[in-house]
Amino acid sequence: MKLLKNLLAGILVIAVMFNITSYKAAAEAATEESDVAVVEGGENEASYSANELKYMASIIFCEAGNQSYAGKLAVGIVIKNRMESKSFPNSITGVIYQSGQFTPARNGMLKSALSKYSKTGFKKGSAYKECLKAAKASLSGKKSVCVGGKTKSMKGYHFFSRYVAGCRLKIGAHQFK
Repeated sequence: MKLLKNLLAGILVIAVMFNITSYKAAAEAATEESDVAVVEGGENEASYSANELKYMASIIFCEAGNQSYAGKLAVGIVIKNRMESKSFPNSITGVIYQSGQFTPARNGMLKSALSKYSKTGFKKGSAYKECLKAAKASLSGKKSVCVGGKTKSMKGYHFFSRYVAGCRLKIGAHQFK
């Protein structure tokens, strides 16, 4: 809680320094300068590190960069669900680099995406922007996606691939369970 209060005080200082009038704009400016991102959301307010955002956006780009926003978000939700499960590592890097789990972590694609993120912050290009948006939403605790006009809860989903035995949800080229 103390960290959050200090961060909010820092945001107000940045807002005054840059003459920013909205909280959201001040928070965005602060996250560009700090290592902690603040996400608005009332009861679901969450915080995550800039490094977690970088890794989440990058792995989403590698795994679902050519998929719809729902597909990108679903990948992020699965990764976040794994982080919260006792059956998987409790950090984003632990989940991503867990042996045999994410091909981009082994074949160099993730390294390339992380480099691209470091250079651009994924702020240019619609696919990159959608991956960043999906990363922020999943790290903030969003657990549902909209598919075919219907909202589908993804609580408890821990797997995705092109083919998953016992698939409960299909979005684009991925099946989820």
